[in-house]
Amino acid sequence: MNQQKINTVNVHSGAASLVLEITRLHETLSLAGSPSNALLQIPAGLLAYIISILRNETPVMPDVAASSWQQLVSLLGPHWIMPLLYWNIGHLPHYCKPPADILACLRNSFLGSNIRLLQKGRHLKKIIAALEAQGITLLAAKGFALAYTVYPHPAARPFDDIDIIIRPGDFLQARTVLENMGFRAQTHRFELLQEILFEEKMFYDNGVGDTLFIELHWYPHKSFGTQRVIDVEELFARAEKITTQELAFMALDMVDALVYASLHMLLHHTRDIRLSWIYDISMLAQKITAVGMWEEVKKRSADLGAVLAVRAALELAAFWTGLKLPEKYRDVSAWPEPSEGEKKTFNQALKKQFRPYVLLKQYLSGAPTGGKKMMLLLQLIFPTPSYMRRNYSLDKKTFLPLMYCRHYLNWIEAFMESLKGFIKR
Repeated sequence: MNQQKINTVNVHSGAASLVLEITRLHETLSLAGSPSNALLQIPAGLLAYIISILRNETPVMPDVAASSWQQLVSLLGPHWIMPLLYWNIGHLPHYCKPPADILACLRNSFLGSNIRLLQKGRHLKKIIAALEAQGITLLAAKGFALAYTVYPHPAARPFDDIDIIIRPGDFLQARTVLENMGFRAQTHRFELLQEILFEEKMFYDNGVGDTLFIELHWYPHKSFGTQRVIDVEELFARAEKITTQELAFMALDMVDALVYASLHMLLHHTRDIRLSWIYDISMLAQKITAVGMWEEVKKRSADLGAVLAVRAALELAAFWTGLKLPEKYRDVSAWPEPSEGEKKTFNQALKKQFRPYVLLKQYLSGAPTGGKKMMLLLQLIFPTPSYMRRNYSLDKKTFLPLMYCRHYLNWIEAFMESLKGFIKR
C-alpha cells in the first residue's frame, strides 16, 4: 500500500511537467475538440493515465471524481480512440481498469466499431468486384486500410468513410460504376478542377439504414499551391495486397501510407488533430522499423516534399505512444534538408493568422487562373443541393433554403469563434 502511494505521488508530481510538455507540443498543432485542445483540460493524473494506456504501459489509477471520467469520455469522442483504449485495457490487471460504467462505454464503442467495419467491408467487396469487372483497380487508404494492416484488431481503428484512390485515367468510368450502384456524388469536380482538388465525396443510402460515405480520390491530397510530385502510378506499383476472411484489396505500402498520413494530418488538420491519426503514425513506424525501411522513408519524404510533415508526425507519436525510432533516425540532422517549397507549404499550414483567412488562402492556392479561383469560390459559397442534404438533412422533404440558412449560420458561428481566439492572441 505504501509503495502504491509512492507511485501515485510520483505520477502526480510528473503529471504537471507532462501537461506543460503536451501543451507546448500542441500550441500550434491543436488537438480536435471544441474548443481546440479541450482534452488537455482534464485532470493531469487522468491525462497521464490515458497516455500510459496508449503507450501500452501499466498505468496508475488517477484519484479523480466520477464526473471527470464522464468528461473524459465526451472529450475522447472526436479522437476516435475509444475502441483502441478498450483493446489496450484488456490486458491490464483489474485494479488498473477504469470504473465499470466507463469500461462498459469503451466496450460498446469497440463492439459498434466492429459492426460498422463488417458492414463497410461488405460494401467495399461489392465496389471492388464492380470496378474490377471494368478493368479498374482501386487502392484503399487511411482508416479502412490501416485497420487491417497495422492494428492488433481491425475494430480498434474506427473510421467514418472509406478512402479510395483511383488512377486519374480511370476516374470518370469509376464514378459512373459507383453511380450505377446507387452512389451519388455531392459535387462533380474532376472535369473542371482536376489539377486543383483531389477527391469527390460520394454517398450511398438504400433507404433502410444501410449507408456508406466514400471519398473517391484521383490524387492523395491537396497540394496547397506547391507542385504536385506524387506519381499516382507509382503508388499502384508499390501497393500491397491485403487479404482478410471477408475480402481482398490493394492498399498503399507502409512507407507511402506513413507519408500520406503525415501530410494529411499536418497539412489538412493542424487545428483538429485526432489521437487516432497519431496512433496510425506510431503503428506504421513500428512496422517500418521491423522491416528496416527507414532509408526508404527518408528518400520518399524528400522526393514528395514531406520531410517536415513526417518528422512532426513522428514527434507527436513519440510523445503520445512512446514510439522509439532506431537511434540513427532520431536526430534531425539524419534527415534530408526540406526544399524551400516544402518549407513554404508547411509554414503556411502552421501560420497563426486569422484562421478563416488562412483556410481561404490555402483553399484557393492551387488554382492556376483567376477563373479557376472563381469556380472554387462559387462552390464554397453555394454548395450543391446534394452536398447540403448530405450534411444537413437526408430528408428530401426538408426545405432546401432552410439548409442553406443553417449552413451560413454555422459559418458565422465558426467565424466568431475563430475571431475570439485571434483577438486573445
